[in-house]
Amino acid sequence: MEWLRRSSGPRGRSGGARVRLTAGCALLAVVLGPGWAGAESSEPMRIGLLLDFSGSPETSADRKRGFDLAIRHINDGGGVLGRPVHGVTGDATRSPAPAVRAARHLVEQEGVHAVVGPNASGAALPVVEIVTGPAGIPTISPSATSPRLTDADDDGFFFRTTLADTAQGPVLARVTRDRGFENVGLIYHDDPYGQGLADTFAGAWNGTLRAVPVGDDQPTYRAELRRSAGAGAQALVVVTFEDQALAIVREAIDAGIYAQFVFADAAKRTRLVRE
Repeated sequence: MEWLRRSSGPRGRSGGARVRLTAGCALLAVVLGPGWAGAESSEPMRIGLLLDFSGSPETSADRKRGFDLAIRHINDGGGVLGRPVHGVTGDATRSPAPAVRAARHLVEQEGVHAVVGPNASGAALPVVEIVTGPAGIPTISPSATSPRLTDADDDGFFFRTTLADTAQGPVLARVTRDRGFENVGLIYHDDPYGQGLADTFAGAWNGTLRAVPVGDDQPTYRAELRRSAGAGAQALVVVTFEDQALAIVREAIDAGIYAQFVFADAAKRTRLVRE
């Protein structure tokens, strides 16, 4: 199963991630099956779902439906070696400290035997290195794409069902070129996801580029927008999450800094069109 980890990548839109999450849940049941033979016959397999329920409630709720569907199918088919599967949820957020606390709760209090998630790279990296890897808990993320996760110190217990940003970065660069842009600004979220995708984009980009990081909960992005556009950028490449992307785009348009945009996977939401 090493290919799941080594080939990993884009944090796709919720439909694709929901399918990957369903597959990941089912795969965990298969992985744990052989080692489950010695357990008490009445003991259920407990699988934790660790997503950003507070920061992305709609997307996480959609993915939870995929998780619940997978468990229902497994239980309808007789469970794992005749034992039922029970799902437990935790709110990882996108921040390392809350993610680690939520993972510890799932492992130490809920007694989960495996984890699906976290969805965000910034949460997945500390969870697998601090909690689930050392505890020997198989963990599969449907959407964590940072290249750093490929070499995470996870004791071999972390996998993902999506490509890493080593694949998405060159594709994003090609799409940007195909739209006729030769000079772009890039704003990215300053975490493992944003850093990894910005780096792979830059490595594949052969035009002019000014990349600028942004942090959480900034009151304004005007300084970063102007800095990214300082070399005469034709468009802005946005590598961040939904709410922050919406705020950045609004401010860029209102200030007259950018009128054209290219979005990475995590920012591709219908809200940016509607609002």
